Amino acid sequence: MKHILVIEDNDADAELIRILLDEAGFKHRFYHSTSLKGGFEILHEHEIDIVLLDLSLQDSIGFNTLKNYQSEASDTPVIILTGNNNEVVGMQSVKAGAQDFLIKHNFDAKRLVSSIRFSIQRFKTQSKFKQEATELSIKEKRAREAHQLAHFGNWEMDIVNYAMKWSDETYRIFGFQPNSFSPTLTDYLEYVHVGDKEKVNDFFQGVIKTGEVGRVEHRLVINNRTLKYLAVQARVNYDELTNKILLIGTIQDITYQKDNRLPEPDNQQELADEKNSRFTRLSYNIRTPLSSIVNLLYLLEKSNISNQQRELLDGLKNSVDDLSVVLNNLLNYSLFMSADLRSQHEVFHLGEMLENVIRSGRFKTEQAEMKFECEKLGELPTFVRGDESKIQQVLLNMLELAIMHTVQEEKIRMELEMSEPHVLQVCIRYSGTLVNVDLPEAREDSELMKMIFGDDQDEKSALPHLSTFIAAKLSKLLDGRLDISTQMGSKRLLRFRMPLEISKKGKNKDQTGVLNRKVNILLVEDHFLNQIATKKVLTSWSELVSVITADNGEEALTQFEKEKIDLILMDLKIPKISGIEAARIIRETSQVPIIALTASSSKQEEERCFTVGMNDYISKPIKPEELYSKITQLI
Repeated sequence: MKHILVIEDNDADAELIRILLDEAGFKHRFYHSTSLKGGFEILHEHEIDIVLLDLSLQDSIGFNTLKNYQSEASDTPVIILTGNNNEVVGMQSVKAGAQDFLIKHNFDAKRLVSSIRFSIQRFKTQSKFKQEATELSIKEKRAREAHQLAHFGNWEMDIVNYAMKWSDETYRIFGFQPNSFSPTLTDYLEYVHVGDKEKVNDFFQGVIKTGEVGRVEHRLVINNRTLKYLAVQARVNYDELTNKILLIGTIQDITYQKDNRLPEPDNQQELADEKNSRFTRLSYNIRTPLSSIVNLLYLLEKSNISNQQRELLDGLKNSVDDLSVVLNNLLNYSLFMSADLRSQHEVFHLGEMLENVIRSGRFKTEQAEMKFECEKLGELPTFVRGDESKIQQVLLNMLELAIMHTVQEEKIRMELEMSEPHVLQVCIRYSGTLVNVDLPEAREDSELMKMIFGDDQDEKSALPHLSTFIAAKLSKLLDGRLDISTQMGSKRLLRFRMPLEISKKGKNKDQTGVLNRKVNILLVEDHFLNQIATKKVLTSWSELVSVITADNGEEALTQFEKEKIDLILMDLKIPKISGIEAARIIRETSQVPIIALTASSSKQEEERCFTVGMNDYISKPIKPEELYSKITQLI
């Protein structure tokens, strides 16, 4: 026997329901109330199986009636009674939590009994599901707490683009808030102790290659202070839902089994390596906003400004160049230490590059109250093939060294010539102390690192060593030679010789004639100021250029599906979906040109870009001329 309560202020309608129940032979005990308040009293006094509720009562009207009922008697199923064939109200009531609805005077005994039985059974099923969901939630919570107590996390990685997904505890192990960013294997390796990086990278690659379950223990360095010991397990898994091959695994913090104190490095090389990751992160964090400054300076230079303003602008550009030199020194140092520095072989305008160096030399010597002269000995080729940025970095470091070692008010002279048909020679003559240019070659790197980064080093003594180290290492990377000689007394000659391939064909500098058709560019960049500045640079080239922006990977995919895109500029470190993953998804259906934008250039990152099908790669701060050249080559 079912106990049925009808809350209905129309006695005739309530009586009709009782008659239909009797007519159907449905065993029941009938209760009736004309108000919601009275209905609650009956519910408190009796065990009611189901309630039939009219929404229009004397003490409650509309959906508030259902809300008030649910707040007071949510453990008893309810069927809504509606009038005037109002099915919309009935359906909305079911969405809000009612089990069913009946339209007054539009149902018979069979329909009434069927609705009551259905509603009671549906409510029981829902209650069971809720209970199971609650129990499951409790179990999951306990499991998470257990994992947190055991410092036990899990992860998965796409073996194509190395994008990773971490559990909450994995984020905590690495010192981050859960879901604070979208990690990749590069991010993982960034925090691995330098002494374990090669071992950990080989571990991941080995599991991918063999498909066998693997285990490795390694150290993790958090904030350059805290050392953790991790045990990592991994295996290959095929995900049928996404049709991807994944690497899945677990990670556990086993520091409690080890000595939690950061051990003293066995030698100064290891100490310098410990500081390597700090330089990389510092460079990345500064290069992104610096790229905005470079773009805005480019736009300002193209605007109508006075001569005085142009002089101030030149000074600002020189200051930005100085900052870029320092950043490049730090980044190049860190890349040398990780054996990840790459050289490019592209055509560039030799004269323009040298003019930039000369302009910087004049500016710096004026600041140091010195004289500066520059002479070109013979004719120089217009276009050559090589690594423009690294050659310029060597020359700027040479100037920096000469200025730091020159007596105040003395003269620095730069001489430029092709000493042989394919060899550029740059000589810098100055008067002062001797630059120890053979330092990186003649001494152990660990000894050099002690001189640069020792705790007792001040800026004045450390910077020359760093500039020397970078200049000498870059020279060797470029197959060049850097040396110094003493001429008479304190007269010094700092000389750089660099083989260059002369090119007859140069970069196209006509920024109005090439973009002679409409071009829609999708700019994917999460840095707001960088987005604005880059967009202004792109649209300044031609009225035919239109730019669509996206702040993250998901938005980029949406915009690409919605708009007709001719070229994509894809920042690699963007929220939600990484630039690498977004490019991989786009490549499944389209061959639209994609240029990667990055603030941390490395061989590994470049290879990942080309692996997923990107067409080109450019490092921040982006030079507008270089960006223009790459775009016009692709479209």
